[in-house]
Amino acid sequence: MLFTRMILSLFIIGFVLVASCSKDSSTNTPTTTSSIKAKVDGTSWDGSAAAVGSFKTNQLLVSGQGNGMYITIVLYDISTTGTYQLGVLTNNHNVNIIEGSKSWLVSPQLGSGTVTVSTLTATEVTGTFSFTAPPSPNTPGIGTKTVTEGTFSIKLTQI
Repeated sequence: MLFTRMILSLFIIGFVLVASCSKDSSTNTPTTTSSIKAKVDGTSWDGSAAAVGSFKTNQLLVSGQGNGMYITIVLYDISTTGTYQLGVLTNNHNVNIIEGSKSWLVSPQLGSGTVTVSTLTATEVTGTFSFTAPPSPNTPGIGTKTVTEGTFSIKLTQI
């Protein structure tokens, strides 16, 4: 089951990478309409330049990339705003951090934390997050990643 979730997470990250690519525009002015930020082990991280998200069939994906680090949050079986617990066996929510060839994972069997969804519409999601992620079993990072003060405001992609 954990292997299946890892494969799904890698697929989602691949989607994020493809969705965040775009053609060069005729101007050099960035037009970022989404943001995702946090403190990772006490250091500010901003993944807004490549922030994307989707919501379909009660599955929410929020992801961003900055300074060589990806953070991807996936919440399953949600249909409304609220606070969602991470790292408990009663749900399938997960969070991945990927930095180079290393990764950290919060899943029903690993780590802990919360994601609070404040706004959820067909076109936008906003909220906050914090979590503690141990090294992923398949591509382990070193030590635990602690993420605090996380915020996101994402214009959702319809897939």
